[in-house]
Amino acid sequence: MIRRWMSIVLFLTLLAAGCVPASAAGALRAGDRVQIGYYEQDNNDRNGQEPIWWDVLEASGDRALLISSQALDCMEYYHRNIAVAWRNSTIRNWLMGVFYYEAFSETDQSCMTVAGYGGMNDPLFILNKEQILSYGLAQGCDVTAYARRRGVQIGEDNGKGCWWVRMDVTYDNGNTRFVGIHGKVYDSNRVTVRNNGVRPAMWVSIRGVERNGYPVRGQQPSEDYCTGYTNQKLATRGGPSTRYDETHTFSIPVGTAVKIYRYQVTNGTPWVEVEFEYGGELVRAWTGKKRVDSDEAKRKGRP
Repeated sequence: MIRRWMSIVLFLTLLAAGCVPASAAGALRAGDRVQIGYYEQDNNDRNGQEPIWWDVLEASGDRALLISSQALDCMEYYHRNIAVAWRNSTIRNWLMGVFYYEAFSETDQSCMTVAGYGGMNDPLFILNKEQILSYGLAQGCDVTAYARRRGVQIGEDNGKGCWWVRMDVTYDNGNTRFVGIHGKVYDSNRVTVRNNGVRPAMWVSIRGVERNGYPVRGQQPSEDYCTGYTNQKLATRGGPSTRYDETHTFSIPVGTAVKIYRYQVTNGTPWVEVEFEYGGELVRAWTGKKRVDSDEAKRKGRP
């Protein structure tokens, strides 16, 4: 509680002095990060809870979809290996119980809007597979020190953690989904497994965020990219290797210009992270370099 009030006082002091970026009181945009609520993260109970930062996935009208920037905790999906509806899951009960009341003040809670996922009018939830793929989140995530201590499985090669995926009803054998360390969305994890992290998500009122002056880190400057041109259909994946799930195959005309952000060789196969427009929306995903003509990407050696 002391840390929370110190943070609020510091923010108000900076705001009065004109030292807080304009985005701190401006409209949220996809790509921003906003600070709402507090939860133990540095694994040091003696210094109080730390502020939670959320990634803005979507912002439209007065609503914005947020997901925690890191996995905040670790727990089983359910305590028995049976098919279980989201409404009865351990994670949902934790989100709407301990987490909701410990992490958020009444002011924080007033900014949340209900989602209606899984037949529940809850303000807190976790994303399902379709949402994870559509927002380009099929990748291992950063994990707090507290969640590491709680048991999140961490990749030795990338330091990322695996995290749970929402299913409205699990499979009959008690299996459910999770995002693996290297990004593949698996369908085969037992609900009783205890090494997956939890990344809470919520819809919030943009006006509420503005009204309460929550700190916002604005969008990063545009990333450097080069241009390539398709030479066949684009079969895409969530990451630069066959370990990642195929997300979609896009039938776009040969010669379509795409932005290339990164170039990576995995097990001898070159991959590129591309962005292009499809159906009126921007898509960003990985595809084999063989599908895109661009010598510039390789010369720049994009990591």
